[in-house]
Amino acid sequence: MQTGDGLLARLAVAEPIAAATFIELCAAAQAHGNGVIEVTGRGSLQVRGLRPDSAPRFAAAVLALGLGEAEAVRVLTDALAGDEARALATALRTRPVPPGLGPKVSVLIDSGGALHLDALAADIRLHAVPGGYLVAVGGTAHDARVLGLVAADACPRPGAAPARTDRRPRPASAWP
Repeated sequence: MQTGDGLLARLAVAEPIAAATFIELCAAAQAHGNGVIEVTGRGSLQVRGLRPDSAPRFAAAVLALGLGEAEAVRVLTDALAGDEARALATALRTRPVPPGLGPKVSVLIDSGGALHLDALAADIRLHAVPGGYLVAVGGTAHDARVLGLVAADACPRPGAAPARTDRRPRPASAWP
């Protein structure tokens, strides 16, 4: 994408990046762009200052690192997410992107701990509550529209087929 300071590359990274890989990504950003890696509001990484001649080399370096090649749903979790929230995030990231889902759609999983994600806006919010997740759309924890509750046992697990729940949605007043 063309910007005021050259071309921009945006990477939607589905899984945490190992430190050694991130160091190599930083070296590629320095060699082919302006050397700055930014984290976007939706959890992507972006590199600015690429040129028409350097952008293909940067893309090749990114692919050689195993980054940026798979389409994945962007899932953000809080820093202290527990095993259940991490398993749900992995399951969502590893499933094929549903047809018609926009490339910038973000899913946020907040396990409700001390390092909550209340102020971070997301398209789809899952907030851990006893027995499952409150599901809301469009905004922060304070202004998103609550759709209902999904039972924990109905949530996808890595490698498992999606399950369905017949539980009734909880009212918006149930949102913590």
